[in-house]
Amino acid sequence: MDETRQPAAGAGGVPEIPGPLREHYRRKTILWRPRGAALKLDVPVGLFSGFQVDRGTRMLLRAVRDRQGQWQTALDLGCGYGPVALYLAAAGIAQRVEGIDRDALAVAATAHNAEANGLAAAVHARGALAYDDLAGRRYDAIVSNIPAKAGRDVHRLMLLGACEHLSSGGEVWIVVVAPLAGEFDRILADPAVELLRRQADSQHVAYGYRFTARPQLPAGDPYVRRTGRFEWCGIGYALTAVHGIGEFDTRSWQTDVLAEALRRAEAASAAERLVVVEPGQGHVALLAAKMCRGLGELIVVSRDLLALRATRRNMSANGLPAGRMVHAVTFWDAEATEMHERPDVVLAALEDKEGMALQVAKVAGWCAARPGRRVIVGCGAAFASRLRRQLAGMDIRALDEAAAKGFRALTLHAE
Repeated sequence: MDETRQPAAGAGGVPEIPGPLREHYRRKTILWRPRGAALKLDVPVGLFSGFQVDRGTRMLLRAVRDRQGQWQTALDLGCGYGPVALYLAAAGIAQRVEGIDRDALAVAATAHNAEANGLAAAVHARGALAYDDLAGRRYDAIVSNIPAKAGRDVHRLMLLGACEHLSSGGEVWIVVVAPLAGEFDRILADPAVELLRRQADSQHVAYGYRFTARPQLPAGDPYVRRTGRFEWCGIGYALTAVHGIGEFDTRSWQTDVLAEALRRAEAASAAERLVVVEPGQGHVALLAAKMCRGLGELIVVSRDLLALRATRRNMSANGLPAGRMVHAVTFWDAEATEMHERPDVVLAALEDKEGMALQVAKVAGWCAARPGRRVIVGCGAAFASRLRRQLAGMDIRALDEAAAKGFRALTLHAE
């Protein structure tokens, strides 16, 4: 992922949630007082464990706290909004903690919470996909609340791939939901693994272990699911899907209505610069690139590094230029792309569950920053109707509307 650009940086180089959106992203503030620390955590909408620090994380940290000694460096694999990384630093368990996550919003939240708690010197956050982007870094410990839905091959990579990034004598401490304990017991039965601790309750199992040798690591890309052929309105393409993102066997109706709205937009045929926001597996970026014959530059923006990697792979496999892949919270981070020219069209998939206030702020910002350009957004039909009414009050009108199976795409223009 050498060409993928990271989120915009604020003071001290930490990634930020764009200023106009911060209040809309904040779900709540948690005041958390685990033993050895007192932390105030701002939790953004849409991240795991959004209402309180979850039981599994608390169990994991109790197990870590019970061990003896201090780590110089630790890695929080899949940091979310930062409870593990911040606790390790605040309680003095690790002198320096690096939090990584594939979600740019999680990276921004961890960095924000580290700064707000006076831990910015000890906790650093950045985007990475498992161990792919660590470039040989090594740590005294790797700690993680393992995501349950990552898939068996990715689980194996996360558990055993840690060996490549541990200092001599380094340890791994993880927690997983109880239904996956059997799978994890089998993975950790590898002869290269020395189990230090296994602690279980009715909902979670925590493990501590280290390596006595190099284990057998998964071959190939553990994220890859399958390759299939797809067609839309006479446009055919191959797509290799990955685990952890939707639209792996069929395209969603949201993608289809976005593509239809782009096909009908007069600006599309003459578009030289196109931005695709949240491409998923890459369906909408592929269709857009094939429709816009005069396209000179494609910029793909996503919170999710895995979506950017999948989209780049699929663009290349179909003989299309990958364009620029930008790992960012939203297209508000455009300054980080070195994009000096404004796009002709912004094509964006919206998440209804993020809430109306946030989506109105996003869309209004895109339209205001690009007067005269087309902004095409897709979302649920009921959500689209409410969005359209709110935007009309801001002098942003819908020039066209495509609809199918409970989804709508609005082609918007700022007056």
